[in-house]
Amino acid sequence: MEETENKHIKPKFWLGFSVGLLVGLVFATVFYFVDKSLNDPIKLLVTTPSADTTETEEKEAEPEPNPYIGKQLTTTPTKAKNSRSESITNTLSDTMLAEVEFSMKAEQPDNNVYQEKCLSHKTVTVKSLDEGVTSPIATFEVEEWSESVMNKTTYHRVGNLLKIKGLKTQNIKILFSNGHYFIETNGHRYSIPENDDFKRLVLAN
Repeated sequence: MEETENKHIKPKFWLGFSVGLLVGLVFATVFYFVDKSLNDPIKLLVTTPSADTTETEEKEAEPEPNPYIGKQLTTTPTKAKNSRSESITNTLSDTMLAEVEFSMKAEQPDNNVYQEKCLSHKTVTVKSLDEGVTSPIATFEVEEWSESVMNKTTYHRVGNLLKIKGLKTQNIKILFSNGHYFIETNGHRYSIPENDDFKRLVLAN
């Protein structure tokens, strides 16, 4: 009887032992591959994002607030535009002023004759002192000009245009003698040859 029970127990024991070994082997194999896959550096590099990449993505996802957003963003272009407009306006103003100054300088001749003021004008007939001789110039256009220097008598003559300073046109006579012209005023006679600027009147001999 005991021998029969022992015969039934031995096969069950070996069957359970074999199944236990098989299950242990399967678990060991599975654990080995799982552990290898988790500790493999290549897979970690591929599947696990680095800390630097994560930080970069977080920085890109959350940008810092812009201090110029809002009112400053709209006023800054306006200020720049106004600044450019003021610069253009100032440049145009400077250009126009420079042109005006240049024009004023160009209109002022170097000759001081045209910088003085004409006070009066008179047409004077030439009187010939030589009998039978007629003056080539019949009349003179005499102009009285202002003089900044007191007691200085000067003249400027071109052709029949005579400009005088320090004398009055109503007291002047024009004389012609020996091919020369003279002015006579208050009993004094002055030679008036042509010249290119105001010269002092010199008494005739």
